Amino acid sequence: MQDYFLNFFSKMKHSLHMIKLRLTGNKFFSNTVWILFGRVLQMSLQLIVGMITVRYLGPSNYGIIEYTKSYVAFLAVIAALGLSNIAVKELLEQPDKQGQTLGTMIAFRICCGILSTAIITLLVYFVDNGDTLIMKVAFLQSLSLVFQSFELFNYWYQSKLESKTSIKIQTIAYIIMATYKIVILILQKNVTWFAFTTTLESMAIALFLFLSYRRKKGPKLSFSFQRGIHILRQSYQFVLSGIMVLIYNHMDRIMLKQMLNESVVGQYSAAMNISLMWTFILNALTSSAEPVIISAKKKDEALYIKQLKRVYAAIIWIGIFVAGGIFLCSEWIIRIMYGNAYLPAVPILRITVWHAILAMLGATRGIWIVCENKAKYVKYILGIGAVLNLVLNYMLIPAWGAAGAAAATLITQFTTAVVAPLFFRGTRIHTKYVIEAFLLKGIK
Repeated sequence: MQDYFLNFFSKMKHSLHMIKLRLTGNKFFSNTVWILFGRVLQMSLQLIVGMITVRYLGPSNYGIIEYTKSYVAFLAVIAALGLSNIAVKELLEQPDKQGQTLGTMIAFRICCGILSTAIITLLVYFVDNGDTLIMKVAFLQSLSLVFQSFELFNYWYQSKLESKTSIKIQTIAYIIMATYKIVILILQKNVTWFAFTTTLESMAIALFLFLSYRRKKGPKLSFSFQRGIHILRQSYQFVLSGIMVLIYNHMDRIMLKQMLNESVVGQYSAAMNISLMWTFILNALTSSAEPVIISAKKKDEALYIKQLKRVYAAIIWIGIFVAGGIFLCSEWIIRIMYGNAYLPAVPILRITVWHAILAMLGATRGIWIVCENKAKYVKYILGIGAVLNLVLNYMLIPAWGAAGAAAATLITQFTTAVVAPLFFRGTRIHTKYVIEAFLLKGIK
């Protein structure tokens, strides 16, 4: 038995090394390194400024920020129109129409962003009985949806494996936002000032991305309603899927606020933020891998599957080691980062820390879905997850509080990532790929 485990971990170490060396060429790793550098810098700022902010606001005010952010997240999926899921594919497959593709997608998203801001404000007004503070916070946060439309320029850079440009821009914007937070902390401003930080960051990113695109002489932007309809016919499935994902990623905060109080939402969100803080590593990997996997699909089916498994294996095993470390040190981490007021978040963190692995597997599955043209299955898989999550939240929150919400989300994510695809003939093979990646099989 000892020899078995030694051989297994030796194989795992070798395979992870092969993932690094053989996933693709130098341009892939250069791109990934730039993404990682940007994310590390952003995470460092987020860690320092975020710690001070969460302590300053306290569980109640921080809970209001996170509660209204859940509404924004729901409408963000609709406002995004599922375009992020197919943008790289569209840009790669029709390079002569890149300007028209980008211009049309951005125009559609701006219109949806404006409409979504109005809907969020009205929705919060009715749900929270006209609470003025919550309405102000929701409105200031929802404005970010308009400016996020310009983040579609990121996918133009991704399609060229030049993410370093967009990462530089995002990092500069994040520094501006962090500076703004520091200033309002020094001036001891109220929660509404903090609600504007997300919108400020989106505004800065939008401006810098547009200027950079012009400076690099990107294709001239144009608008085509027919082109937009063609794109939406491919992307609408992802809108439905995104809503389903958000039901089990954000409905927990809304239900916790309505069933308990905003302080519990603050503690729950603090734990969730720590759980997801390190996922920039996995995001960098998958962002750089997407165009590589899509290109491999066109050339070599065996290589395409191998590349896919390598990314899954990296997600799983990096995730296990990081999550295990956070699990063991959870009380110490909460105490150091947020103080004694957030200690009730410790048992929540011990559950939520495992969310990231399953969430990233589900997100990366989107690449496979696009390559295999199996978008029709996504709404069914995530629909199962959405219903399951709502039922589990209603059952577990009254019994276990915020820990119950965390457990409900963990069970749901495992179901959608591994179990639900088995229910459909067209997606069963994907679960096989995930299991083989876990066992480090077929990735050499």
